[in-house]
Amino acid sequence: MRKHVQALGLMPEYQNDEEFSLKARMVTALAFVPVKRLEDAVDQLSNYLPNQLHPLLDWFEDNYLGRANR
Repeated sequence: MRKHVQALGLMPEYQNDEEFSLKARMVTALAFVPVKRLEDAVDQLSNYLPNQLHPLLDWFEDNYLGRANR
């Protein structure tokens, strides 16, 4: 995930802003959400994350979770 944060040009904020870093790490925590609650968790997290982290959430969803047919 850090590699993708870097690719998005977000590494300075990730390293220097503790709240931003915490929110970015919340994306990977989705891997531990029960499948039945995953869609709701992704939606809730999407609403909570700053816009600049949405590409990270999209990447994680595409590569690790799979996208639900919405």
